[in-house]
Amino acid sequence: MRVLFDANVIMDFIIKREPFSSNAEATIGLCMGNDDIQAGIAAHTIPDENIKATTE
Repeated sequence: MRVLFDANVIMDFIIKREPFSSNAEATIGLCMGNDDIQAGIAAHTIPDENIKATTE
C-alpha cells in the first residue's frame, strides 16, 4: 500500500498541534512500523512546512 501524507498531517506531527497530533503520530507510526506500507510526502511539503513552522 502507498500512503501520501498531507502537509497538515506532517505539521500536526512535528509541532504536536492539538487536537490532531495524537492521530498524526498514530498514523505515521503505523507506516513506520510496517514494511508493506510505502509512505511519502509531496515535494513541496518540506518548504511549506518550514515556512509554517517559522510563522506559527
